[in-house]
Amino acid sequence: MKFIKNKKVIFLFIAIIIIVILSIFAFNLYNGKKEEEKVINLDFETLAPKIENMMDIENTRMENVDKTVLKDKFGIDENCVLEVIGKLPILNVKSNMYIVVKVTPDQKENVKQKFEDYGLNMEKEWENYLSDEYTKVKERKIGIVGDYVYFIVSSNKDMIVDLLK
Repeated sequence: MKFIKNKKVIFLFIAIIIIVILSIFAFNLYNGKKEEEKVINLDFETLAPKIENMMDIENTRMENVDKTVLKDKFGIDENCVLEVIGKLPILNVKSNMYIVVKVTPDQKENVKQKFEDYGLNMEKEWENYLSDEYTKVKERKIGIVGDYVYFIVSSNKDMIVDLLK
């Protein structure tokens, strides 16, 4: 009789542990879905001037980034690009640049990888050149927010990334 009582207690204890573990798993799964479903809509018309005011680009000759530039310089398929804003230096005097691209959801990781590859090439270009600019290139920010992928080289990169969130 005592053995049966102990068996019931052990069974009850195991059942409670399983319920707690499943509850934690379900809670984490639910919270993960909420983050993924968070919709972000950036207004590129107002975002571009804000970013440019945070960067030291006023005395630098810059090229606007469009779908053609993304294709030619980064190898990004134009068909996955929904919107894009950005500026790239025309000459390698300053390394400051920014690109924010709204892409089709299935291409976010691919575009991010293209930016990462480009960033590695930038490091090679700048490593024996101006040390301050090389440091900015090494500390670049590349990431994904919603359906947007960004690439930022600036001493104010963290403030710019905060604008995107």
